[in-house]
Amino acid sequence: MGKRLAVLVGCNYPSTQFRLQGCINDVVDMRNLLLEKFSFHASDVKVLIDEPVQPHSNFATLIPTGANIKAALKRMVDQAEPGDVLVFYFSGHGTVISSLEPGKAYIEHEAIVPCDLNLITDMDLRQLIRRLPKETSFTIVSDSCHSGGLIDKDKEIIGPSTVDRGMSSFYYKPKKINFETILGVLQTVSNVAQAVPEVINTVSNVVQGASEVINTASSIFTGIFSRDVSLSFLPQPDLQKDLKRSLDEKEGILLSGCQENETSADVVGFDGKAYGAFTNALLRVLLVENLSGIISNRQLVVAVRKALNADGFHQHACLYSSEENADAIFLGGSIASRSVNSIASRWRELSGDKNWDRLLHPLDVDLRRYIIHYGQRLGAVGDLFHEFVDSQLFKEKFFEKACLVKGNKFKYKVTHFFYAGSDDVESAWFGYVAVTTDEGKAVLGRRDILVAWRGTATGTEWLNNVKICLTPASELFGSRNDANVHLGFLSLYTGKRPYSANARTSAREQVLDAVTELVNKYKQEEISITITGFSLGAALATLNAMDIVANGYNEPKGNPNKSIMVTAFVFGGPRVGDASLNEFYKKLKLKHNNHLHILRIKNLRDPVPRVPPTVYTHLGDAKLKIDTTKSDYLKSSGIFRDLPDGSTLGNEIDPYSATDRGLADYVSAHNMDVYLHGIAGVQENGFGLVVDHDIALVNKHLNRLKDKHDIPPNWWNGENRKKMVQMEDGHWKVVG
Repeated sequence: MGKRLAVLVGCNYPSTQFRLQGCINDVVDMRNLLLEKFSFHASDVKVLIDEPVQPHSNFATLIPTGANIKAALKRMVDQAEPGDVLVFYFSGHGTVISSLEPGKAYIEHEAIVPCDLNLITDMDLRQLIRRLPKETSFTIVSDSCHSGGLIDKDKEIIGPSTVDRGMSSFYYKPKKINFETILGVLQTVSNVAQAVPEVINTVSNVVQGASEVINTASSIFTGIFSRDVSLSFLPQPDLQKDLKRSLDEKEGILLSGCQENETSADVVGFDGKAYGAFTNALLRVLLVENLSGIISNRQLVVAVRKALNADGFHQHACLYSSEENADAIFLGGSIASRSVNSIASRWRELSGDKNWDRLLHPLDVDLRRYIIHYGQRLGAVGDLFHEFVDSQLFKEKFFEKACLVKGNKFKYKVTHFFYAGSDDVESAWFGYVAVTTDEGKAVLGRRDILVAWRGTATGTEWLNNVKICLTPASELFGSRNDANVHLGFLSLYTGKRPYSANARTSAREQVLDAVTELVNKYKQEEISITITGFSLGAALATLNAMDIVANGYNEPKGNPNKSIMVTAFVFGGPRVGDASLNEFYKKLKLKHNNHLHILRIKNLRDPVPRVPPTVYTHLGDAKLKIDTTKSDYLKSSGIFRDLPDGSTLGNEIDPYSATDRGLADYVSAHNMDVYLHGIAGVQENGFGLVVDHDIALVNKHLNRLKDKHDIPPNWWNGENRKKMVQMEDGHWKVVG
């Protein structure tokens, strides 16, 4: 996948007669959109603004002078390679320069207005676009007046509209400055050429005397800005002739806030927040109306037009591009729309090959989908715990029963069920081992062996969890290290129930035998081993992943030089051992060429990752923190019954009791579906669903969705299940 680079510019023109209110807010919102929904890296998004972000910002900015903007654009273009996606966003004033061709027919050129009034014109942008390598996508999004001709008027796909409505009753200001006014201001600053009234009179005569206008404007701009002046004001006839010709068919995509002869509105809404009307409509379409991100440039502009019309604005968003680019996915194929294909090409990175560097903050969209995928496979164990039957038919129908077939391209087949028990814990079904089908292998980019460990579900398991004494891990890792682990977790992982029908061998042995069988079966293919676990299962998954690597179960028989990557995604897990275990983990990674990775996922209000206390510590490569209390979809507290793993906390929790409200918040934070909801929506600066993960799933075992969503509570089992029907796309619909 190519690089994704952006330059974002916002000009509020503070302390001037041209003052705007919302352009800095627009840039911040666009930056969040690119980072959160389209997986741009923060370091690849350059921001130029003329006022500080309030209350503070965690990203570097430059002043948006004409020279700085052009330099930033030049650096971005210089970095571009085939397959890259480039974005230039501008929110500020626009202007139109009349008849800059002496002796020729009346012509207008559009320009954007930097904070120092050193105009950047369509000629400057054309020069940049022509320098791009082939197969590079360059999209300009301009929320300014007179922006319709910034690259090429001849490429208009969606232009003027006859739709017109009265303005809504809030303050707005057009985002334009007359070219005559700009010349007047610069004339005053530079004291070159004629007196201001004479300049303005000359400029007003846009057809006759054009040569005099050219000379006056050029001398003013070059006198102030010297070499940084726009190409439009330089006496280079051959260059200008080349830059005035139309762009090639596939060069450049422009989404403009208005038609070239219209104005774009800078609005202060009823809530006091200022914004550009076009940018606000664009964000609303992409973040609210089109969660998947699968929308073409043409569809996006049509939807934005409808949104502007509904809000009562006179401006009409336009699209300038080739027909092919008009029907391309917005931003050169957004990550959201290409997610399945890009996961196949990025699976090593997503599985931690680089320790998730630059993927967590902000959370990469591919990684969101990847984690949700594994979380859903893991959640299936808890969902089916009470109806489990150890049979070949149940294996074959497992994912169908878990409702993970419709609309799901990640295809697996269950090969083994496994059980866990010990002297103190009754034997029970604990999870499964699965492997991708051929279809699933194509989607995920390799043959993936998956092990899923559920959370606590029985009374004896609860009691076993409180055995918090540390014990040596020599049974797993040998006696030549001093790693210590939680006694209860180790005994459940390695324990046996000799008189049990299903746990005569330990869970450890059952899983390692299954993994060994599959590793050897597919040893001629590219393979990965992915371990998932929730709560208690997260602790067992951690031990399981380390065990596999430490003892060579990720090396095919007869080929010890082939080491398979092992990754654990652990959700809401407790601490597993002491600092010596963490040191052993680090040494294990180094010894085995970084083929072991653990990503811990923690919900802010979840209490389980905080235990056991004292000498215990977490281990792993990285931690993904989410905070579902920020979700507007969830109640702040609520009555619930079922815990995520199938056990119960009692049927009555008083929502009016402060104690019970707090308990509700904490226990519902420790829920697999709430975790996945959080992963779908967590952002650096708030919460909003970035990927299309069905919110109805939150209420499978809880009553946490706000009532306005009309989703029955605790609907996975019982009478409410009859009210829910799964659609072909995998989403759930209320039918009764």
